Amino acid sequence: MLVLRPKPEATIRGSGRHPAPRTLPDRPGSFSGPIRFLGGPACLLLALVVPDASPSSALLKMLESIHLEVKELGPRPGQDFISWNFFIGAKDEEDDDDTHKDRHVAIVIQNVGGTEKMTILVTRLEAASGNPGVRKAGKSQSLSFGISGGVPAVLSSDFGDEESQAVAGDILKAVRNKKKLLGS
Repeated sequence: MLVLRPKPEATIRGSGRHPAPRTLPDRPGSFSGPIRFLGGPACLLLALVVPDASPSSALLKMLESIHLEVKELGPRPGQDFISWNFFIGAKDEEDDDDTHKDRHVAIVIQNVGGTEKMTILVTRLEAASGNPGVRKAGKSQSLSFGISGGVPAVLSSDFGDEESQAVAGDILKAVRNKKKLLGS
């Protein structure tokens, strides 16, 4: 019969008992218990189970159209990138007056490491107190889109799936309206 005995250095001197199990000291921001034990495997499992958040083909087509339309507007003199501003969100969809729109859109297109990258920043405009004609910047959301090797992809987005399609449609309409105004 095999009997396992602890090594002599694992016992408390003279008592014949085993010392209390060692624990890691608690540090601010550290987890204890099963979370510490399962931290690595649980994080790996979560990374593998994250659902595919690929954008719809309709959204990619709209973003490609926006990219092409803004690119046709071209860069401003002295710039090596393309930058244009638009307004969206009028209560009356047929209203072309930008003063009645509640969102400002800034679009920048530049070549970054072989990828044609388009960044869209949408800022909600809120009425300033006292004067309804004056608006101040509120919450901003961004969307980054890139084309590398002819393959379009959404690089990052602060918008939800449905919201991004609606905003992309509004932006495409605003870009086309500005091109008409400019005669491009």
